[in-house]
Amino acid sequence: MVRVRACLAACLLWCLSLAAAAATSPPFHLDVRVIEAGAGLHDLVPTGFNNLGQVVGHASRQDGSRAVFLYEGGQMRELAALSAIGATVADINNVGQIVGQAGNRAFLYGAGTVSYFHDSDYRASAALGINDAGVATGWAQQGDVHSRQTVRFEHGSVIDAGTFDDPDMGGPYQYGSTYGIDINERGDIIGDGAHDSGYSLGFILYANGNLAIPHLDSIRYAELLDINNAGDAVGIGDTLDAGPHALLFRNGVSYDLTPGLEGGSHANAINNVGQILGGLTLWDSDGTPYSLNDLLPDDSPWMTAIGADLLNDSGQIVGRVCTGEYTGCVWALLTPVPEPSGVAMLSGGMLALGVLGLRRRLKLPARLRPA
Repeated sequence: MVRVRACLAACLLWCLSLAAAAATSPPFHLDVRVIEAGAGLHDLVPTGFNNLGQVVGHASRQDGSRAVFLYEGGQMRELAALSAIGATVADINNVGQIVGQAGNRAFLYGAGTVSYFHDSDYRASAALGINDAGVATGWAQQGDVHSRQTVRFEHGSVIDAGTFDDPDMGGPYQYGSTYGIDINERGDIIGDGAHDSGYSLGFILYANGNLAIPHLDSIRYAELLDINNAGDAVGIGDTLDAGPHALLFRNGVSYDLTPGLEGGSHANAINNVGQILGGLTLWDSDGTPYSLNDLLPDDSPWMTAIGADLLNDSGQIVGRVCTGEYTGCVWALLTPVPEPSGVAMLSGGMLALGVLGLRRRLKLPARLRPA
C-alpha cells in the first residue's frame, strides 16, 4: 500500500510539474518552412493567404519588372496571365479565386481566366477582399468625382454599398472617400474612410445595412484590417496617450489588446478560431499573447521573427524570419506544432488515474480481506 501511495504521489507531482511548466511556456512551437522564390524571382511580397496554404503576392524579376506568384505545396510559380496585365493582387479565397486591380479596374482571377468587374458609371475600381462565395469588396470611383466609395463586386457587377452616416459621432458627420478592405461569408464588410470629423475612421458595414464604428474612450480613431465569419474585426486604434494599439471589435464593443503598453502595437489578422496576429504577437483563441520569437524552436537556425501579417484558420502564419538580428531574412510559412510536454502531461495524467483506478479495484471490502 505504501508503495502504491508513493507511486501515485510521484505521478501526481510529475503531472503538476509538467502543468506548471506548460503554464509558463507556449503549448506549441512554429515549424519554419522557407518560401523559396521561383526561378528568376526575388524580393517577394506576399499579400494573400488561404486555408489551403496557398500564398499569392508579387515578386521582382532580374530585369526589374514585377511578376505575380502563387505558392502552394512547397512550390512557387508565376501566374503569367496576371503578370502580363500588370496586376496588383490583394486577396485569395479558399476556392483559389484571386482579386485585385489591373489597368485601373477590379478583376477576378480563377481557373486560369481573368474577368473584370465592370460598370460604365465608374472610371476606376479595385477589389481588396473576397469571400468563398466569390463576392468581393473594395472601392470604385465615378467619372468626375474625386472621392472613392465602398462597393461590392458580385457576378461581374459593381454594387454601391451606400452613403455612410455615423450618428455615434454626435452629428451629421459623413464619410467622404471610403473603401472596403475585407468581406466575410455573411457579407459583412470592413473598411476605412476619410471622416468629416477630421480623422480616418474604420467601419463595419453589416450585411443587413447597419453601420458600426469602433469607439473606445481612450481611442481617437480606429483602422480595421481583418474580419472573421463571426463578425469580429481587428485593426489599430490610435490612443490618446500611448500611440496606436492593437484593437479587437466584437459585438459592438472595442477592446484594447495591449492596455498599459507604452508604444505601438497592431493587429492585422483574425481567423475563424479566434486567433489574432499582429506584427510579432500571436494572441491565442483564449486571449493569451505569445511572441513569435518565443515560438521558434530552440534548435532552429532561425533566431528572429521580424513581422507577420497573414494568418489562416489552421493557425499557419506567413511572416519574415532571420538567421541573425535583421540579417539573412526570408519569407516563410510558419506552422504550429504541439509541444511534447502537452502529450506527456496527458499521458502522465492517464497513468496517475490508472494507478488510482488499480488501487481502487484492488481495495477489497473489509469482510473479504484477510484478518
